[in-house]
Amino acid sequence: MKKILFVMAEYPDWRQDFFNKWMSPTNRKYAEKHGFEYREILKLPREEDGNFYRNHATWLKFKVVKDWLDSGELKDGDIVSHIDADMCVVDDSQPYELPPGKSFGYSIDSCNSHCMGAYTVRITPWTREFFELLFDEELYQK
Repeated sequence: MKKILFVMAEYPDWRQDFFNKWMSPTNRKYAEKHGFEYREILKLPREEDGNFYRNHATWLKFKVVKDWLDSGELKDGDIVSHIDADMCVVDDSQPYELPPGKSFGYSIDSCNSHCMGAYTVRITPWTREFFELLFDEELYQK
């Protein structure tokens, strides 16, 4: 079973230095402690026209996982966890992954807002279908 923790950070200003100096080492240490492969994407993928997928960088945090699924890199049982670059792990005592039998988890903040800045998936038939539907262009256009 593969476990990946990934973060995407491409800032045009001081935030990149802050991420590189403070956030990245903390994330790396956390991933190592819990047996995750840590992946940083420091240059965000863009379409041929130079724009982000569906014209918004938020889609990329899911698109990279879809691409890993499509390429066969991810297998059933693998875990992929994502945190936004401006989030930090405060309590590193627990791994950010799902308990057995669960396929998808994400954060709901203290104001009851659904936040996709932190999510984790276990690759299962359910999550494969979830990613297929998420990127179904006909559904998106509706």
